[in-house]
Amino acid sequence: GVQMLLMPKKMHEDHFKTPSSTMIEFWIRGHAATIFACSYALISLPVELAYKISMALVAGISATYPYNAKFNLLGKYEPKYPMHYVPEVLMATLITIGALAK
Repeated sequence: GVQMLLMPKKMHEDHFKTPSSTMIEFWIRGHAATIFACSYALISLPVELAYKISMALVAGISATYPYNAKFNLLGKYEPKYPMHYVPEVLMATLITIGALAK
Protein backbone atom coordinates (compact mmCIF):
# COMPACT_ATOMS: atom_id res chain seq x y z
CA GLY A 1 0.00 0.00 0.00
CA VAL A 2 2.77 2.43 0.89
CA GLN A 3 4.62 1.74 -2.37
CA MET A 4 1.39 2.18 -4.33
CA LEU A 5 0.81 5.55 -2.70
CA LEU A 6 4.37 6.91 -2.85
CA MET A 7 5.94 5.37 -5.95
CA PRO A 8 3.31 4.21 -8.45
CA LYS A 9 5.49 5.04 -11.47
CA LYS A 10 8.34 2.87 -10.19
CA MET A 11 5.97 0.00 -9.43
CA HIS A 12 4.60 0.07 -12.96
CA GLU A 13 7.91 0.50 -14.75
CA ASP A 14 9.62 -2.18 -12.65
CA HIS A 15 7.00 -4.72 -13.72
CA PHE A 16 5.92 -3.71 -17.24
CA LYS A 17 7.66 -2.83 -20.50
CA THR A 18 5.20 -0.01 -21.21
CA PRO A 19 5.95 3.42 -19.72
CA SER A 20 3.86 4.67 -16.84
CA SER A 21 1.31 7.43 -17.36
CA THR A 22 -0.63 9.86 -15.21
CA MET A 23 -3.72 7.63 -15.45
CA ILE A 24 -1.83 4.46 -14.50
CA GLU A 25 -0.38 6.25 -11.48
CA PHE A 26 -3.85 7.52 -10.59
CA TRP A 27 -5.26 3.96 -10.47
CA ILE A 28 -2.30 2.58 -8.55
CA ARG A 29 -2.49 5.33 -5.93
CA GLY A 30 -6.24 4.83 -5.57
CA HIS A 31 -5.75 1.12 -4.87
CA ALA A 32 -3.47 2.04 -1.95
CA ALA A 33 -6.56 3.14 0.00
CA THR A 34 -8.10 -0.30 -0.55
CA ILE A 35 -4.96 -2.01 0.71
CA PHE A 36 -4.83 0.20 3.83
CA ALA A 37 -8.53 -0.38 4.60
CA CYS A 38 -8.25 -4.15 4.11
CA SER A 39 -5.12 -4.32 6.28
CA TYR A 40 -6.84 -2.46 9.09
CA ALA A 41 -9.97 -4.60 8.82
CA LEU A 42 -7.98 -7.83 8.86
CA ILE A 43 -6.20 -6.98 12.12
CA SER A 44 -9.49 -5.85 13.68
CA LEU A 45 -11.71 -8.81 12.74
CA PRO A 46 -11.99 -12.19 14.47
CA VAL A 47 -9.27 -14.53 13.21
CA GLU A 48 -11.59 -16.99 11.43
CA LEU A 49 -13.27 -14.23 9.43
CA ALA A 50 -9.97 -12.47 8.73
CA TYR A 51 -8.56 -15.75 7.41
CA LYS A 52 -11.44 -16.23 4.96
CA ILE A 53 -11.23 -12.64 3.73
CA SER A 54 -7.44 -12.83 3.40
CA MET A 55 -7.57 -15.97 1.32
CA ALA A 56 -10.24 -14.52 -0.97
CA LEU A 57 -8.31 -11.26 -1.26
CA VAL A 58 -5.02 -12.97 -2.12
CA ALA A 59 -6.75 -15.21 -4.67
CA GLY A 60 -8.52 -12.24 -6.27
CA ILE A 61 -5.41 -10.08 -6.39
CA SER A 62 -3.40 -13.00 -7.78
CA ALA A 63 -5.88 -13.53 -10.61
CA THR A 64 -6.34 -9.88 -11.52
CA TYR A 65 -2.75 -8.70 -11.13
CA PRO A 66 0.30 -10.98 -11.58
CA TYR A 67 -1.35 -13.97 -13.27
CA ASN A 68 -3.54 -11.76 -15.42
CA ALA A 69 -0.38 -10.04 -16.67
CA LYS A 70 1.51 -13.32 -17.11
CA PHE A 71 -1.24 -15.17 -18.99
CA ASN A 72 -3.06 -12.17 -20.59
CA LEU A 73 -6.34 -13.27 -19.02
CA LEU A 74 -8.17 -9.95 -19.33
CA GLY A 75 -6.07 -8.14 -21.92
CA LYS A 76 -2.65 -7.99 -23.55
CA TYR A 77 0.19 -7.07 -21.17
CA GLU A 78 3.97 -7.02 -21.36
CA PRO A 79 5.38 -7.89 -17.95
CA LYS A 80 9.10 -7.30 -17.37
CA TYR A 81 11.05 -10.34 -16.28
CA PRO A 82 12.79 -11.24 -14.03
CA MET A 83 11.14 -8.57 -11.80
CA HIS A 84 7.61 -9.77 -12.50
CA TYR A 85 8.47 -13.17 -11.01
CA VAL A 86 8.41 -11.47 -7.58
CA PRO A 87 4.60 -11.00 -7.34
CA GLU A 88 3.98 -14.33 -9.09
CA VAL A 89 6.04 -16.23 -6.51
CA LEU A 90 4.77 -14.08 -3.62
CA MET A 91 1.10 -14.75 -4.42
CA ALA A 92 1.64 -18.49 -4.94
CA THR A 93 3.51 -18.61 -1.62
CA LEU A 94 0.78 -16.69 0.24
CA ILE A 95 -1.93 -18.98 -1.13
CA THR A 96 0.07 -22.11 -0.23
CA ILE A 97 0.94 -20.94 3.28
CA GLY A 98 -2.64 -19.82 3.84
CA ALA A 99 -4.01 -23.18 2.73
CA LEU A 100 -1.55 -25.04 4.95
CA ALA A 101 -2.34 -22.82 7.93
CA LYS A 102 -5.99 -23.85 7.89
